[in-house]
Amino acid sequence: MKVLCVQAPRIPAGDAETYLEGVLEKYADDEFQIMVLPEKWIIDSLDEKDPVFQDLIDAFREVSVKYNCDVIPGSFSLERNGKMYNSSPFIQGGKVMGFQDKISLFKGEIGKYSSGGKIGLFNSGSLKISIAVCYDLDFPYFAKMVAGDGGSLIVNPSLITSEFKEMWHIYVKGRSLETRLPVISINSLSNPFLGGSIVTRMRPRNGGIFLEEELLGTNEARIVETNPEDMREYIDSRQAEDPGIYNLKKR
Repeated sequence: MKVLCVQAPRIPAGDAETYLEGVLEKYADDEFQIMVLPEKWIIDSLDEKDPVFQDLIDAFREVSVKYNCDVIPGSFSLERNGKMYNSSPFIQGGKVMGFQDKISLFKGEIGKYSSGGKIGLFNSGSLKISIAVCYDLDFPYFAKMVAGDGGSLIVNPSLITSEFKEMWHIYVKGRSLETRLPVISINSLSNPFLGGSIVTRMRPRNGGIFLEEELLGTNEARIVETNPEDMREYIDSRQAEDPGIYNLKKR
């Protein structure tokens, strides 16, 4: 599977369509199955009924048709029914197939945003994709539930300051090793985040699983490859081996 990873800078919603056109012009002759952008790279808070938000979504809908790809356009500060969510759409074939609201709010988000209440799975061909919005990936339960529900890939729109890059990468690689799920984690290039996005692949080797990683550094965009279509039996096998919660008595 080829993925166009875009480490978009943080910009106003009104500049997003022009920015997208500039990025995609460089990939006009390339094929990719998914396009992914970071968490809250649009700096504005938006209402789902606002024409500005609708224009933004329409631009991504057009991308999904033109490039015949699924689009995960990062997450947005999105007001819905009087509540603010940190929410990521999943767009396919020119349609918004649904939203994943961030469940685990991070520090300054508490009190401003409402938490999501469920983990969604989105069909992509024979695969099922889940979106873990930034901090949701820090906790093992999210990835374990995705694997147990038949998920094949986790996409992780993120906004991580550069000083925490190494720890962020440990979380991403840990979730992959725990579940055998490939992960695509995309950060913004803007200061103090400075890119550093990471994509994992899992490879069988000598009876075990070897993790491969690809780092984007400070590249604005790049097409990378991952292999969720090869991992189903290993994901299921790992689920069968997982003892879950141990029944340990206090000593």
